[in-house]
Amino acid sequence: MILVSGRLVKVPVKYSVKDVTTGVPKPILTYLKENALTRDTNYTAGEEIIFFKPGSTGRTTDTTTWGVIFYAPSDKTPIPPSGGDVFYIRTLRPFKTADVFYFKTEASKFDAGLAKSRLDNVYVVPNPYVVVNDIEPTNKLPRQNRGERRIYFENIAPECTIRIYTLAGELVQTIHHSSGLENGRAFWNLLNRDGFSVSYGIYFAHIEAPNIGEKLLKFAIIK
Repeated sequence: MILVSGRLVKVPVKYSVKDVTTGVPKPILTYLKENALTRDTNYTAGEEIIFFKPGSTGRTTDTTTWGVIFYAPSDKTPIPPSGGDVFYIRTLRPFKTADVFYFKTEASKFDAGLAKSRLDNVYVVPNPYVVVNDIEPTNKLPRQNRGERRIYFENIAPECTIRIYTLAGELVQTIHHSSGLENGRAFWNLLNRDGFSVSYGIYFAHIEAPNIGEKLLKFAIIK
């Protein structure tokens, strides 16, 4: 479009402008701001091409956005655009109410074969246990400076049994672990089957997971 006697007039030009923001190209009306000395109703290098806002009909009251001017190179040997040339403008813009994002998630699942191959990833923490550790729960009661003593078994199967033995082979405690797929941790509060605190020394943990396998761990408790 060009301005003639104060009004916008549509004229054919040898270029087109499209909005590709949404992925579907949409034609954009433009206003050709011609050089006053070379008015020929056609685009000439150095003239400004002004974009109307998408959806405009080409009225003087419509909103305009960007203006583009192509200047000749410094060596004064301009290369005029030819058929098929594309000038792409890319900008950063805020999200709009029409923007839509799609996310696809998959439900948790248990793979027994994969679990068998990862039995070596099961471990005890802290090892050795020395008096106290930072991941134990705290006690908020007055005049209490610590919570329950604990060691943790990490990366265990959702269903398994943990049996803890002394170095002499005496069964100290049995822990039955049953949880969702997101929780691969169990803990022992360092109490034996009678509810008494265990003594310092070397212990073994035998972890048995049905249809997966077994794992034997050794750890130490230092008081």
